[in-house]
Amino acid sequence: MFRSKRGTSYIVEASLIYPMIVAVTVMLLAAAVYYYGMTAAASDLNRTVRREAGERSKTVFYNEADNIKENRTPVSESGSLLNKKVSAVSRHSYVNSIVFKIRQQNEYKAEAYVISEAGILWNLQVAKNAVDQVKG
Repeated sequence: MFRSKRGTSYIVEASLIYPMIVAVTVMLLAAAVYYYGMTAAASDLNRTVRREAGERSKTVFYNEADNIKENRTPVSESGSLLNKKVSAVSRHSYVNSIVFKIRQQNEYKAEAYVISEAGILWNLQVAKNAVDQVKG
């Protein structure tokens, strides 16, 4: 029987290249899960801050039967009377030991301005009426 000289190249390819393809695929999957986790955490924090800004401006009302406020990230208010904003900071740690041991601490910060359009319009109308009475 004659042996092919290329027969061993298939074995070398199967023993070296295919495990590398599997390892790269696993690392890409782990990276996708990591980025999804970061994006989901940032999105949750942003929704919490926008919800709090809507509640504090009294322009958005939520019908809640459960105690969802107690489970949210604490939100702080800053700014002046005309320029109020709410902000929150969240820290999440990520540990991955699939290929390399990775431990990372991520910090997310979100801000939203507290704007009440109705309040601004009422204040403008009051100021306009006061100016008209002083002039007239």
